[in-house]
Amino acid sequence: MRLCVLRCDRWPWRATSLLLAVVALLALMRDASLSHGALRQRLATADALSRQAAQWLSSTPPQPELAARAAVAAHRTYPSLASDAAMRQALDELTSSAHVAQEGAVLAVVVAPEGRWVATGGADSMLRFWLLAPSGSLADPGQPAPPLPHSHWIVSLAISPDGRWLASASLDGRVRLWRLTYDVGIIIPELRPALELAHSAQALRVAFSPDSRWLASASTDCTARLLRIREDGETWDEVAMLPHDIWVEDVRFSPDGRWLASASGGVMRLWGLPAAGELPVTEPVLATPPRHLLWKMAFTPDARFFVAGGVTGGVHLWALSPSGRGPWTQAGDMRIGAIVTALDVSPDGEWVAVGDNAGSISFWPMDMAAWQRGHEPRPSLHVESAIGASELRFALDGLFLLGRADKTVHVWGPVPALQRGESLQELARLEHAAPVTAMALSAEGRWLLTGTQTGQIRAWRWRTHDVAAAICERLADNQSIRECRGFR
Repeated sequence: MRLCVLRCDRWPWRATSLLLAVVALLALMRDASLSHGALRQRLATADALSRQAAQWLSSTPPQPELAARAAVAAHRTYPSLASDAAMRQALDELTSSAHVAQEGAVLAVVVAPEGRWVATGGADSMLRFWLLAPSGSLADPGQPAPPLPHSHWIVSLAISPDGRWLASASLDGRVRLWRLTYDVGIIIPELRPALELAHSAQALRVAFSPDSRWLASASTDCTARLLRIREDGETWDEVAMLPHDIWVEDVRFSPDGRWLASASGGVMRLWGLPAAGELPVTEPVLATPPRHLLWKMAFTPDARFFVAGGVTGGVHLWALSPSGRGPWTQAGDMRIGAIVTALDVSPDGEWVAVGDNAGSISFWPMDMAAWQRGHEPRPSLHVESAIGASELRFALDGLFLLGRADKTVHVWGPVPALQRGESLQELARLEHAAPVTAMALSAEGRWLLTGTQTGQIRAWRWRTHDVAAAICERLADNQSIRECRGFR
């Protein structure tokens, strides 16, 4: 007994520390239990509010204002796919949102740089224009922009970054370039034919360079055409006909405007753009090995790297020499294990997002040493689609990722969570009645325009926060609605 007393007297701090540690642990366990219970309560409350919103929308007659309040309250309580869907349904009822439509599938859609109008093309062979209102509604403007016909499907549209030119590509083999001019007080531009380029087979793609001085087209006649605007700023000249061994599916300019990439039969080619006074290009500076069977491509924002993926399940990276003149050297490879169906690079150049036909979306950090080691990707996403994601797009400075898969556009975020080794959360699902065949983001990133296989065209507030804000703007007494705080 004396020994025990002596030991306690000798090291009183040990007993005290142990006691404090036990008390702290019990407190943490209690707080965790309370937090878990509070979280379950919030989930249950949000779920009940979302169900109540759905009931009010399906009642006879529908009660969209009550449904909207319940949906916003559900989102405020605990954001989820269910609360997002409830808010979108309620907003549609409040605004009587009408979708515009054309005959046949929508195969191309572009948004004007200032975001006030939209152009579409597709299986009806007509180039159409639509007014995009601040509320997101689309409308046929009538005159002065009637539908403009091609003789076959329009499969690609492009607007120059300076907003002065519109190009269309059709399966009739024609690439048409239009000069956009505006009258005072008129939103939709007047189109003046500037050039018509005739491929000997189907035209598949058109693209403008970042400085709006170059236009490229791709065709099944095994060529890519390169045009340059003249010094007068009014007319164009064909600079080069770039030969390929097989049809050309895609063309894309580098962000710095020095390179043109073309995809043809599984081979990617990179062409240097000639400066003023230089001879036209005739040979590529890079042609990827045919064994890679590449068909998806992207440049990094600084144009220092070129990324491509293909049928064999590989993603490959090429780096430009520090001199900026080439040659391009292969910098790394990644094994996906399935056919690459979509690919995009984040605006900060930190991440490559890759979709495959197994329904996975993986994220690869742009770390050269890691690419050379063949490292594993960061946490991946899964898309519930038999065909996987057919298009990926980083949005709002790379904070979010949008993925098109069958009848749904998925919204994930926040992308910075990848830096912490965390997986992205699915924030919204934009459901369509038919497969989505085209999509485009407005320049400021607020609107997502989609077109479907059955001809439906719609502008979406793809961010959940914007949906909640739009609802609160429309509620008559929104200033007194507690759930609307922060959305007004």
